[in-house]
Amino acid sequence: MTNQYGLEVGDSFELTNGYGIHLHIIVAAESDADNSQIIIVYVSSSNTKYKDLTTIIQPGEHPYITRVDAESWVRYQNTRICSRSDIASEISFYYGKVSPDLLTRIQRGLLASGN
Repeated sequence: MTNQYGLEVGDSFELTNGYGIHLHIIVAAESDADNSQIIIVYVSSSNTKYKDLTTIIQPGEHPYITRVDAESWVRYQNTRICSRSDIASEISFYYGKVSPDLLTRIQRGLLASGN
């Protein structure tokens, strides 16, 4: 882990992927070890033809989510399994924990989305 923060279930942060900078959230972890596997999802606000409506995040539910002109939704089809050490150096901004309610909605959506 870094000196600034741990990477635990519920933590949220910005990472850059092939589609730009997005909010990512850790939704599950194998263990607390730095090299253990974690599952992360990211949030998109693109108004593409395909949009997974399983979990919509409204402005105000997370500091990153501010757009009112486009829905922010969890892009379950791009769920990533990696180790904490794989992503620690890639984090451009750390937000901290999401609310317990939002985390539960995202975790349930991961099972329900079918992606």
